[in-house]
Amino acid sequence: MSGSRPLVIAQVGPWPPPWGGIAVYVQRLSRGLAAAGHQVRVYDLQGTERRSENGLEVIPLRAHWSRYLGLGARLAADGCDVAQLHLIGAPGKILAPAVASCRTAGIPLAASFHSFRPDPSESTAARTAARLAVPQLQQAFASGAHVAEGLRTMGVPAHRVLAVPPFVRAALHGAPEDRLPDVIVQMRRRWKRLVVGGGTAILPFAGGDLYGADVFVAMAAAVAAAQADVGFVFQLPRRGDEALYGQLRASLASSGLGERLRLHEAPLQEAVDLWQIADVAVRTSRTDGDAVSVRESLDLGTPTLASDCVQRPRAAILFRSGDGADCATQILATLADLDQARAATHAAREPDGLDPVLAALLRLAERRGGIERALRATTARVQPLARALRRATRQEGS
Repeated sequence: MSGSRPLVIAQVGPWPPPWGGIAVYVQRLSRGLAAAGHQVRVYDLQGTERRSENGLEVIPLRAHWSRYLGLGARLAADGCDVAQLHLIGAPGKILAPAVASCRTAGIPLAASFHSFRPDPSESTAARTAARLAVPQLQQAFASGAHVAEGLRTMGVPAHRVLAVPPFVRAALHGAPEDRLPDVIVQMRRRWKRLVVGGGTAILPFAGGDLYGADVFVAMAAAVAAAQADVGFVFQLPRRGDEALYGQLRASLASSGLGERLRLHEAPLQEAVDLWQIADVAVRTSRTDGDAVSVRESLDLGTPTLASDCVQRPRAAILFRSGDGADCATQILATLADLDQARAATHAAREPDGLDPVLAALLRLAERRGGIERALRATTARVQPLARALRRATRQEGS
């Protein structure tokens, strides 16, 4: 199938805005697949309007379990050859209907598992449905070794599990300062060293913010007390939980940081631009998937710190999750020998995940094409026999 024409590939997941890590990955992956010559249709779980972006068709698909009951029929009607579904955890209310509907419609389905973070609100029935559906996936992409092991434990055959980083290198042109807001550009110009971080929104987790905005403020206060030439930017496109957001604002006001820390509360045109202009990037999350921002900043050669709440890329500098003081200690050590930190980051640069994902999707589509060719060949052999049988039946009847 893929040898005769380009594929029509469905990407089912979030599309920015808002600019979460998975949404950024879906966007970059879709662009990469399109650049490889394939037609990509994005079924956006966050959007409300159908639109076209740089030649990609983005179609709103409401993120409700009932929508997945008809997913396979929808993809077949739209001419899709293969589909990739993006998930946090293994939600049975999504997986079970998606797997069943795609199998019924004959659409090969791959799923990307961006974490195995449990959903405490999920029912026993939904968890049971997930355990039944996951082993039926024709391809499972795992964001890391720990996720791959979880998939194998759930019964996915090892040959169908592929651990691949959910990261596709950004193809950007021009200077990042041309796209960044002026307030951030001014922070870069004002301070000799710039430390940046960010999160999608303020979300409650383990007694604090999931993305660790409070940890970032504590770290910044400690670093600022020790070194006078450092500024800080924390990217926060959405407020999220209002109570926690209020606490964050109060702690920021009492920190004494003043204009040294800019809480930027609007989406960026390209989040990767912030990592590119930074001297050090920090991922302060209390729990995580793979974290696209960590891979992006490392790929740019920006020394990157990350909490030790999950497995991180080998070039990341780790600090204790939720510990602003330990984060500050690691930041100061990195700034003390920034040239060495940059060299180490460049030396550990890793490939992105586009090629292995594309290869796996091509294999699924080829397998489907092989099955269709076999069915056509069988039909071609059976049809003459069927016609002869019908003629013989008519002759006997006459």
